[in-house]
Amino acid sequence: MPTSIEEIGVSNLPVKFALKQNFPNPFNPSTTINYELEIVNSEFAKLKIFNVLGAEVKEFTLTQPNGSVVWNGTDKLGKAVSSGVYFYTLESSTGLKQTKKMLLLK
Repeated sequence: MPTSIEEIGVSNLPVKFALKQNFPNPFNPSTTINYELEIVNSEFAKLKIFNVLGAEVKEFTLTQPNGSVVWNGTDKLGKAVSSGVYFYTLESSTGLKQTKKMLLLK
């Protein structure tokens, strides 16, 4: 009869996973997005920005467990995007996601 407790499959789960509201919001010409991602073992995370149609506009690979990203309102090619509502998502390699909304005014 077993008498011990064994941890199974939890070594890569984040201890803390938080996406903060961007500021300023609404914004022009740039905005700051803060995040917290404390992990037990090393993993990667991405912050992705989408337009209202669901098309990915920009992607940032996050190399620090806690930090911020400054988005200057440009797409992957460096072209200025139009005014409107955008969504940003923090995604971990373990499949956790959190999404928030922001507004770009020109």
